Amino acid sequence: MNISASSETFTGTVTGATGDGEWYIEQQTTGSSGKRQTIINAIAGIIPTDPSTGNYAFTAPLFCGTQIIKCVWNNARGRYVIVVQLIVDNCQIADIRVTLSWERIGTDYDLHLVRPGGCLTTGNDCYYGNTNPDWGTSGDLRDNPQLDVDCISTCSVENIFLSIPENGTYNVFVHHYSGDNTVRGSVIINVRGQSTVVKPYNGISPANAYVLFGTIDWPSGVITTSGITPGCPSTTGAPSTST
Repeated sequence: MNISASSETFTGTVTGATGDGEWYIEQQTTGSSGKRQTIINAIAGIIPTDPSTGNYAFTAPLFCGTQIIKCVWNNARGRYVIVVQLIVDNCQIADIRVTLSWERIGTDYDLHLVRPGGCLTTGNDCYYGNTNPDWGTSGDLRDNPQLDVDCISTCSVENIFLSIPENGTYNVFVHHYSGDNTVRGSVIINVRGQSTVVKPYNGISPANAYVLFGTIDWPSGVITTSGITPGCPSTTGAPSTST
């Protein structure tokens, strides 16, 4: 299956499943021997599945190139798995890509990528209120970040990519917007197309906080996930903390 998009919506019907399903996307590279596969990128999320009809729909971010998507449902008798190979062409590998996922439908976490010197929930913040801001050279779409997957109540993943970053330090925040703030999740930071850092979390504390999960220095590509201090606070007045 060949597509040319940064994300894709999948729909269908599964019968006999108990509860929601799960999806996984893996991008692999073949070693010099031609036999050994190394996973260089991986993300996952929940598939909301109607218990009465079996209908499902979910949107997932995709990587440039070839990847495998697995959809899994369970019941008392066993497991049902769909495996599809996807090839995303006509795309540019993002120099910076950040993916947020969490483990339960109904909780709303939001992903924020703040540009160097910027503040949360402003024009310098790529998030649900500013999904494709004009950064860098005015009118040049290549140096603008994009939130291409934004979940509210029917999915559990968000994704931001930036193909041509400006020099400086970017901040990666997660905001607990609503629902149970003890729900676990993870933040994946990819630099130059390689899976670099996966940082799990056990909820967001306090509720409604903006938590700084990491910084990305460009052009060095150095990622820092500890001992960092949040910069500008959000304009909403919600607390800002670091992990």
